[in-house]
Amino acid sequence: MSEEQDRAFQALPTPQSCRVIDFNTAQVLTLRSAPPQYVLIVSGEMPYLNMEVSLVPLVYIQQPDYWGIEVVGCLPEIGLPATAPYVVRLELAGTMGTQGIEVLGANRSEKIDIPSYPAKAQGSFTFSITEADSGQTIAEATLTCPPDGEDGGSHPNPTAACGQLTEADGWIERIPEAPGPCTKEHLPVIVSATVTWTGEPRHYKQEFSNRCVAVRATGGVIFEF
Repeated sequence: MSEEQDRAFQALPTPQSCRVIDFNTAQVLTLRSAPPQYVLIVSGEMPYLNMEVSLVPLVYIQQPDYWGIEVVGCLPEIGLPATAPYVVRLELAGTMGTQGIEVLGANRSEKIDIPSYPAKAQGSFTFSITEADSGQTIAEATLTCPPDGEDGGSHPNPTAACGQLTEADGWIERIPEAPGPCTKEHLPVIVSATVTWTGEPRHYKQEFSNRCVAVRATGGVIFEF
């Protein structure tokens, strides 16, 4: 938005049925996703029983340090003069400042810092493929999600692997099977993974008739190393 467009917007008449109202608490929740997603939750007491409360981000020409978000109450009809509690939420995609947000109420405001990146990786994995008969290790790999250069582990395709794991919320057994042919030779292997996903420890272990079947049954990427 240009400065001229912003001035034209600010010159528009304000609605008569809506007002900025007070709030009691404001917090930002971080959702388990990659990249992380943030949700603002605000609660308080509205002055009219039938008031509709929403969180309305301000309009900026360029990204501010703290993106202002107003707590707005609107009356759809004649107001019923009785107080009532409210809780409203707003997904913060595209409405965050370089440092965070500022919740704006009628009599006070509150700044909330939001980190640019998650404090820790979403998941870490140690994979292995062993011969079922002898127990000999055939191959091993490590992976960190989201991948970050040299810290992403030894997996040859970390971006695709992390993409599949994110879709499955870190559960290898939930990854759809990859289509494609495999030979019918009987050379059984055991694939296993030691997992930490968003702080939760997990373990995966499964035997397959051969290595090709194991790779395809687990999405075609995870154990392809």
